Amino acid sequence: MMSDVEKQFVTEAISDVEKIRERLGSHGTFKLRVLLEMVVIELKNAQSFIATASQPDTPSEL
Repeated sequence: MMSDVEKQFVTEAISDVEKIRERLGSHGTFKLRVLLEMVVIELKNAQSFIATASQPDTPSEL
């Protein structure tokens, strides 16, 4: 199970990379823009994984 600190770290990392992309605009090379986009996608995948991993495997039965 992931901690709140790890969840916050991923959220902040996504925000930071998106800010870099915005500041870069069209000034960066195509490869750099694609690389930054891939980083954001992978971080969002990690965020989804963390959310899924934080949930119990099976619902508790009453």
